[in-house]
Amino acid sequence: ALGEIFLVVLVILIALQINNWNNNKNNQQKELIYITSIIEDIESDIAKSKIILDQLNISIKGLDSLLIELSSERIYTNSNKAYSLWMNYIGFTEFISNDRTLQLLKHSSGFEFITRKEASDVILEYNQNVESYYFQTELISDFLSNPQFFHKVFDVISLEKATHESTPIPLFVEDHTLLNQLYGNRKVWKIGLTGLISDLEIVHESGKRTTNMLREVYNLESD
Repeated sequence: ALGEIFLVVLVILIALQINNWNNNKNNQQKELIYITSIIEDIESDIAKSKIILDQLNISIKGLDSLLIELSSERIYTNSNKAYSLWMNYIGFTEFISNDRTLQLLKHSSGFEFITRKEASDVILEYNQNVESYYFQTELISDFLSNPQFFHKVFDVISLEKATHESTPIPLFVEDHTLLNQLYGNRKVWKIGLTGLISDLEIVHESGKRTTNMLREVYNLESD
């Protein structure tokens, strides 16, 4: 009887061990799926952030061209070029992270499957850098909504009615305050763009570090 009881217990223990082994294997597979998906998401972010960084740097150069235009004699007889430069480089393309997998992990207790602390730490650090960038863009978007900053320095109605063949509109001849205001707005906007570039560069480099570390930790090969 004791032998039969021992045999039953042994069978139960073996069954539990096999079940635990299967569960661990399934969890490891889920972990690897999550990690692979996060790497794909961040690689998409890296590509997008590179494109937007190039665009932001072009805007910086455009604002430098605007400064040259504002410093020239012709600004008092023809403001159309300055207006064109300002309107072309006043906005920015916003970077939006591809965070589908990260959001899934956050809202479905998926982080329980990420067993490597260094992996979860670097993923959360990357997310914090993205959130810091979002905060910066919100501040700048609020600033851009100020009509005085965006439009008031130009007689927009007059310019919109004008054609390329019409007589140039001397906007700044009678009111030099407008010219000074545009000087100031250009400087402020360049500072804002420089801040955006700095924050997005942090996201870009953090993304590369994150994908490299995740591949190293999980022994995944680069594409």
